[in-house]
Amino acid sequence: MKTKSLIFLIILFITSFINLYAQEKILQTAEELFMNNKPADAIPLFVLALQQEPNNEKIYLMLGISYAQTKNYSKAVETFQEGGKKALRDRDIFYYNAGNIYYIMGQYVPADEMYTRAVRENGNNGDIYLNRANTRLNMQMYSEALADYRIYLAIDPQTYQRESILKLIALLDNRLTQERQLKEEEELRRLVEERRREALLNEVLGSLQNVLDETRSVSAGAERVSDFREELDLED
Repeated sequence: MKTKSLIFLIILFITSFINLYAQEKILQTAEELFMNNKPADAIPLFVLALQQEPNNEKIYLMLGISYAQTKNYSKAVETFQEGGKKALRDRDIFYYNAGNIYYIMGQYVPADEMYTRAVRENGNNGDIYLNRANTRLNMQMYSEALADYRIYLAIDPQTYQRESILKLIALLDNRLTQERQLKEEEELRRLVEERRREALLNEVLGSLQNVLDETRSVSAGAERVSDFREELDLED
């Protein structure tokens, strides 16, 4: 009996070792394919490895990138978002990559949402602010884009894109100033027109009052004429 139990434990140990070796081999092969720029070949192995290790955020990241490289953007976004939920650290990287995929697809609203999530996880990553600024620029959210560009330069003042971004900031600042001036001028025109209409209305009301006063005068005069006629009739 003891011998059978010992044999069973040995078999169980060997099986577990083989399974563990197989798992490591699958992930290792997938990583090698990934590093050799063969994402299409790596994807099914990453999917298999993820089934074996459903909480391995590294697999989520490489699988998401592989989907993106093969232009399977919907699966890439899905994988990055799922990885962001499972990740214990570096969640900003998952949401940042999801935002990048949405941006590539021209879906700026969800891209902005993903970048904002990434900022909440890590407010010191300048690239997130830069890409969110570009997204907001496409959404014509100029004030918000301007703020993000400035934050990016504050985080990474030595960026090679500094001069280009400074020019863009100047253009946006000028545009917002012009828009603000136009709004102020429009508001001034509205107030002037409102006062003109009010003055015109008061003038019309004043004219009506004058007409009413004249009507009352004529009415009173007519009563006197009637009284005078009655007096004439009496005299006759």
